[in-house]
Amino acid sequence: QRLVSQQAQMEIMVNRDPLTRLYNRRFGEQVLRDMAAQRVSAGIIMFDLDRFKAINDTFGHPVGDVVLQQVAQRCQALVREDVCLARWGGEEFLAAVPDVDAVGLQNLAERLRAGVAELAIEQVPQVNASFGLALFAADDTLPSLLSRVDQALYRAKQQGGNLVVW
Repeated sequence: QRLVSQQAQMEIMVNRDPLTRLYNRRFGEQVLRDMAAQRVSAGIIMFDLDRFKAINDTFGHPVGDVVLQQVAQRCQALVREDVCLARWGGEEFLAAVPDVDAVGLQNLAERLRAGVAELAIEQVPQVNASFGLALFAADDTLPSLLSRVDQALYRAKQQGGNLVVW
């Protein structure tokens, strides 16, 4: 039993982000590769906290860490159990969503956007995020899919943030 417990702890250490407890990028990339190989109907949502550097600069990194943790908890509570939610890097997150169509992916992204915007975090007056969406296409490679979702996220940022963009 101790060995099983130690193995579970090791898997958490290898697959989870220590700050947010979400999956880490390495694990998220593996989930995306598996989805691409299975050619299932799936989509991805990439989102990035708006003006996060200003939060760190104004309130300090410990408050920034609390923001990241609370965003992670809120988003985890809003996704289905089969969605892989990962901290992609810094203040950027990715949700790999199996068995979804365009309407379902849009609805989930809007729920996440609203959930982040509704957070009440002491010291931080408002937290918003920008969202990019993409569905797996038949000819997608992992790099092409990530490029498309990254471009959508960039357009959301360019348009002022707190938006969901395809």
